[in-house]
Amino acid sequence: MMKEIIASLFLLVITINSGGSAITDKEYARLPPVFELDNFDRCMLLEDEALYCTMEFHLYPLNPKNTSKTWNQIQELKGDAKNYYHDRLRHGICVPFVCPNISTKHDDPQFKTQLANCYSKKYEQYGVYGTIGYMHCETNEPRVYDFLDIIVAIFVVFYIILIVYASFYEGLARYKSPQEYERLTSSTYGKFVSCFSIPRNWYRLKYVSDSPNVQTMKGIQGVRFYNMFLVILVHSCMMASIASVSNVKWCHKLLDSISSVFLASGPYGVETFFLISSLLLSHYIFTHFNEKSGRELNLKTLFRIFLYRYIRITSPLAVVLILHSTLLYHVGRGPWWEATLGRDREFCRENGWLNLLYVNNFVNPSRMCFIETWYTAVDMQAFILVLAILYFSVRKPERLWWIVPSVWLVVQGIHLKTIYERNISNPMSPTGENLFLLRALFEVDGLWVKVTASTFPNLVGSLVGLVAGFIFYKYENERIFTKKIHTVLWWIILGCGLSIVLFPGMWIFSKNFYPTYWFSLPYFAFNTTIYGISIAVFLFGVTKGVGWMAKWCVEWGPTYILGRISYSTFVVHYAYVVVKTSLKRGLEYIDQFSILGDALEVVVCSTILGLIMVLTVEQPTSALQSAFMEKRISTVTSKVINEQNASNKIDNSDEKEKNL
Repeated sequence: MMKEIIASLFLLVITINSGGSAITDKEYARLPPVFELDNFDRCMLLEDEALYCTMEFHLYPLNPKNTSKTWNQIQELKGDAKNYYHDRLRHGICVPFVCPNISTKHDDPQFKTQLANCYSKKYEQYGVYGTIGYMHCETNEPRVYDFLDIIVAIFVVFYIILIVYASFYEGLARYKSPQEYERLTSSTYGKFVSCFSIPRNWYRLKYVSDSPNVQTMKGIQGVRFYNMFLVILVHSCMMASIASVSNVKWCHKLLDSISSVFLASGPYGVETFFLISSLLLSHYIFTHFNEKSGRELNLKTLFRIFLYRYIRITSPLAVVLILHSTLLYHVGRGPWWEATLGRDREFCRENGWLNLLYVNNFVNPSRMCFIETWYTAVDMQAFILVLAILYFSVRKPERLWWIVPSVWLVVQGIHLKTIYERNISNPMSPTGENLFLLRALFEVDGLWVKVTASTFPNLVGSLVGLVAGFIFYKYENERIFTKKIHTVLWWIILGCGLSIVLFPGMWIFSKNFYPTYWFSLPYFAFNTTIYGISIAVFLFGVTKGVGWMAKWCVEWGPTYILGRISYSTFVVHYAYVVVKTSLKRGLEYIDQFSILGDALEVVVCSTILGLIMVLTVEQPTSALQSAFMEKRISTVTSKVINEQNASNKIDNSDEKEKNL
């Protein structure tokens, strides 16, 4: 955790250039620009003549036997994987201004050929010509809302009306007597409506139980929030390069800096989410279904636990997926709008149902709807696996010590088999080509599909969390760090474990790195396990009172609530970043500080959107489950009512509080 924070700080203050190209800056400046965009909005003012085409223009030598100096320099740059491909120009042009003599319409099969011939004249001086690969053209005609768009829009309007009505219904009831409030909200109608009340859901969200167990474990929510921040920061860095940048050479140098280690450490951040989810589940099961409790963890209970979790995490996910595939597509337009949001809309309508079944990471993953939801798919699959292991070990915890290692060996064996067969030496590099329009994430048989988003390598964190949850339960009421040497050892173990993020990454992205199985196989076999153990050790130490400033940071009051909304924040942040990126009109200058500014903006805006999602979707879903599936009113509700009665100066005497 601390190493990730240190790495992110390095991103802001240091760039270590380990070498340069043989091409000078002056020569580089004379090459055809990788990115170039005409004024999109000016082009749209041409009314019926408006035609703006975004394309990928592939360059070739005019004379293959006697290539020009420019072509030779382009090939030299292409020889370094850290560089953009300079023979692929990503340009957006206003056709009436650039090629006014084209007579065919943009939907004519001959249009692409005529446009390529016209645009090639621009680069004849460089000894090259071009053909068009990807192309999308925009006119100023308004987009048409289809049937699904209209249905979703109607539903959104009615849902907003329900939220407003419920908030007033339950809010006004607070000004009545406690008995009248109870009567209005305890009927079937009242319970249903109250579930959608924003004031009630706000107090449910901010309520923190004063039980010793919750107070001890509250630092976990803080870790969840900080981890969510780091994951969003990594995604913001990636998305900064998704479209057109003006300082392309800075992106070339990105892998020569320590920041590349941070950019490639995103999977570790997600691993923390898996670990925390599994840890909390394991701790809950061992606490409530041990031999002393008298409760039995039978198949019916397992199904109920699974159903509750499925409904809770699917509701916000489904809302974002539906909006992403319908209404969000109509909120704007731009040069790269169709290549990002248009693609997402197509994929979501085609494969969105796979996300709701949580199999989207291995069924047609190269056309995945909402690519960040590979995490939710793996998390649900790991949840089912952990539940199954707990079912067989809750009564006999000693079984954990052979079940978990056995499962670990199986998943690691499958993972290493993939690494060996595909000759993978390092994780996906954050190169410009990999990040541009997230190209590497949509390769049919690419590294991201087969490794990063695959189920098996990501189960390790959940297995570590499963064991950690049992250890937390086992030593919950015991003092562990009784001597100073224990605390010192805790810091040493934590530092050594987290170094798996920094030091191997420095080797992977160094200039002298060479692929070898002597490094890659042990690295992939143990990196997530070592990292997971270090996070578990950190959490265990915090619950036992050690950690100094780290403990204060993760247990700081606001982080508890922020941690509780981290899931919805994570779900909505990708949609926000994609819309923000797709609205860009011109070339973007990026550096460490602009990336940090964008990341902070994304975190703040995503947190606000996540809070809205929690209050309007996640909390109502949870309240409906409590009110109707459990057939009881949560004890939290009673506390909320009492607090509100006091704030509204309702007579809250001991007798009336007892009635509540």
